[in-house]
Amino acid sequence: MEAFLDDNLEANMCKVVSNWLAHKDPILESWKEDMIPINAMPYIDLLALGSTACSQRVSQSRKSTLLLQQLSEAFNGLALAIGERYAAVSTNCYAASNMLSLITLPNELLVRIFEFVVFGDQTLSNRWWAANKLSHICQYFRNTTLSCPQLWSDISGNAKMVSLSLSRSKDAPIDVLVKINISPSYIGFDLLSQVLDHKKRWRSLTLQVVQKDPTFLPFVIFSTMAACTQHFYAVDAPLLESLKFLNYSGFLMIEENDAFSQWNTPKLRSLNFTDQIPLSLSGLASVTSLDFGLALDNYHCNSFLESLPQMTSLEILALKLQYPAGIVDANQEFERLELRVRQLKVDADFGLPRAPVRKLFSALLFPEATFLGIEISGTGRQRYSNGNIVTLDVSEAMAAIIQHDEQFLLVTQFLLRVHSAVDRIVDNLTGMVELKTGYIFLPVLIDKLPSLKDLFLDSNEHLSFNIPGPHSGDPTVETVYRTSIVHLPTLETINVVIHFPTSADGFAQFFNEILHRQKERGEWGTFRELIVTTDKQMAYGGRRETATYAGDAALAWCERRLLLINGYYPGFDTYLD
Repeated sequence: MEAFLDDNLEANMCKVVSNWLAHKDPILESWKEDMIPINAMPYIDLLALGSTACSQRVSQSRKSTLLLQQLSEAFNGLALAIGERYAAVSTNCYAASNMLSLITLPNELLVRIFEFVVFGDQTLSNRWWAANKLSHICQYFRNTTLSCPQLWSDISGNAKMVSLSLSRSKDAPIDVLVKINISPSYIGFDLLSQVLDHKKRWRSLTLQVVQKDPTFLPFVIFSTMAACTQHFYAVDAPLLESLKFLNYSGFLMIEENDAFSQWNTPKLRSLNFTDQIPLSLSGLASVTSLDFGLALDNYHCNSFLESLPQMTSLEILALKLQYPAGIVDANQEFERLELRVRQLKVDADFGLPRAPVRKLFSALLFPEATFLGIEISGTGRQRYSNGNIVTLDVSEAMAAIIQHDEQFLLVTQFLLRVHSAVDRIVDNLTGMVELKTGYIFLPVLIDKLPSLKDLFLDSNEHLSFNIPGPHSGDPTVETVYRTSIVHLPTLETINVVIHFPTSADGFAQFFNEILHRQKERGEWGTFRELIVTTDKQMAYGGRRETATYAGDAALAWCERRLLLINGYYPGFDTYLD
């Protein structure tokens, strides 16, 4: 020990490094004798050892401790310094690798990456913003973006940006947004003169009708589509695939004077309109997708039903049901109409009157539809004696849309999304705002979809798949919706999106019953999987997780969730296992 204590720190560090590299042992053989562990001994043995021997052991242990402390501090400092330099060098290596990759990256691949940045996010309203940002990163990126006309195809924003995008897009097809400011005495067009000269390049055109005068509040005031399109004159748009007429003005838009009669749109495939379908549009027969905002009054429903037979190529129909804007005749009946669409999507509000919805869908058959999507949203306003629960009864809304089992004979995929806004009730005495719990009574009505294979459910509230009891008018008194008394389709997959752990029990009850019924019918082999997706955007910072349960594992998931209902809480803090 005396020998190696006289050595300097540098020499000891060299010896330790050499021994570690040679033997993977930091302790030299000559040191080990003085570092043998001291084991506990009986007191009588300690007396026999004597104080001199004990003092020697104390001295040896202190010297060993001092030596290893010096080495430990030196090596720790060295490791920290090397770690910092390593991190810096790693950053340099990463940057150099990126530089090499960028230099050797084929320009065609870089263009594809830029296209993904510009067009990949469908929620981005002004795609030119992303293209503009890319062009300001470096000269190489700028040269690349400016050489790609398709990156500048979004023609919207201010006049300067529109002019810039039009020049940079060269001869590429363009997506144009024109805002129309309408009032009782004035119609103004933003950027119309700039885009009209490029109408042969239009790939999509969005006419956004707004009313910017805050002092004018239109109620039931009509304007015409012709008033909005008169400045377009004859439009020859041979590349136009999508036409949107979005009315945010508060006016009711009707078509008069053949507003679109001078439009040539041979490639038109997609329409997005509110109020009325433009019957004067020559390309109507070639439209395959219609997104339509339908007011549930007699005039608009009749106009809509009369327009549909002209759309002979229609495959996708998305209906946004809106509050009536005119007279609703309770006695009017519509003629039966078969629509050959493949997909039907219905978007409705909780508060819509049920009678016109029921009459509209009683007139419609969808014999070739394979996909049905229904989205019901809004704020619950029915309150009952329990006080803390805002209750929504969706049974009438669902029954108004899905009425009988011949309406959607071939539907194999059914998506049902029910979202309720959190209701806030103000206490009149304290002025405090109290958040109430949402509770939705929801019949899924899969018994009226005989060919159903794939079921998708999504709700952000607590669900009960029971029908409210008829005797009290209070949905807190329930009559169980027994699937045993109806014929159920044979399911292959179930997809569910759950937003709160406490709402999982409603889904579990429903899935448990229909899956057990399928098993009892001897059709269990057809069922493949239950897919549970958690969407924790409100409570957990936007995390999203998915788990898949095949066959019997799906029933086991339901049974574990049902433990919560029966008063047993096994510590679940998630919807997944």
